[in-house]
Amino acid sequence: MTSQTRIAVIGGGAAGLSLALKFLSRGCEVSIYDPKVGSGASNVAAGMLAPASEANFDEPFLADLMEKASRYWGSFAAEIADLAGIPIGYQPTGTIVFGADSGDLAYLERASNYLISRGVSVQPLTLRERRKIEPLLSPDIAGASFISGDHQVNNRQFLRALTMILERSGTTFIASRVSAISELSTHVDLQCESGAEKPRSFDLCVIAAGAWSDSLFRMIDRSDIATQLLPVKGQILRVNADQNYGAPSHVVRGAVNNRPVYMVPRVDQEVVVGATMEEVGFDTTQRLGAITDILADATRVIPSIRESSLFETNFGFRPGTSDNLPLVGQVSGTIWAHTGHFRHGILVSPFTADALDRAIFNDSPPDWLKETTPNRFKLEVLN
Repeated sequence: MTSQTRIAVIGGGAAGLSLALKFLSRGCEVSIYDPKVGSGASNVAAGMLAPASEANFDEPFLADLMEKASRYWGSFAAEIADLAGIPIGYQPTGTIVFGADSGDLAYLERASNYLISRGVSVQPLTLRERRKIEPLLSPDIAGASFISGDHQVNNRQFLRALTMILERSGTTFIASRVSAISELSTHVDLQCESGAEKPRSFDLCVIAAGAWSDSLFRMIDRSDIATQLLPVKGQILRVNADQNYGAPSHVVRGAVNNRPVYMVPRVDQEVVVGATMEEVGFDTTQRLGAITDILADATRVIPSIRESSLFETNFGFRPGTSDNLPLVGQVSGTIWAHTGHFRHGILVSPFTADALDRAIFNDSPPDWLKETTPNRFKLEVLN
């Protein structure tokens, strides 16, 4: 590939925009296909950059990937804010993790021991320390700890910043879905859903359409990849904190009766409260039971949340995979993938975009990309 490479990125969320920015830095001609850039799961997300509190005991590679991605964010956040000329709400203020009852606390303690074994700083908090660090936290929860390395970014400001940079740099935005992908020997043609124009030709194409990537993989007869993608619905609330109480000063997350819940404060007193995990396909129904559960669990932990004013309920579809790892790598000659980041898209996608860009241009790509190859499922079938 050369600096004049013509590249199509299908998907205008965090994964697609972060990758497009890398391509632009090489002088490539970039086109982004998306009916409405920044409107998918990346827009609904809470923006947590939480490699520690998102780590699972049985997923060491993913835990390592998230830690590396978190370190990448430090300089990346400053770069994006500087290029865009707007703040993106990057806050390295740490996270309070809690267990509401004895069962939740037992899990928190096991998770904390696992994190400590990985070298993560986890500080158990006494009741007095809880009151000092986060006065809004209920004194009735069973226990809590502080993780200094889990941060947050305002995901909507981040998406806005990326879009501004790309627009200023001459990126072509095509407000349409892709209806056909034709891979030829030296290039790839994309047809818009409207069919109003002829197919456009590119040197390569990257599928970065989140939960909707499965239909694109099927266009190139790769059902082995498509069937491993799963939309996981997440419902969230956005509230404005009551001025008499204010918003929490840290991200607060944990479990209430084994149900996960989080509260992510913004600098303007907005608080993002969520979120469900529902394997219901692309069901767009916002169910009252899910919303009331989120509110009940949030107020159990931060009682003053009940005094907040509700201004948005929303949902998105996270792009899950059967092994919880993203799909990052080459699919075939001119087609690549940058999708399947599941719950970790805002955290991980800038880091994986850097790695994929290096792989495409043969610029010292990292060895770990062999773990995220989209073709790993085909290999499983063949074996």
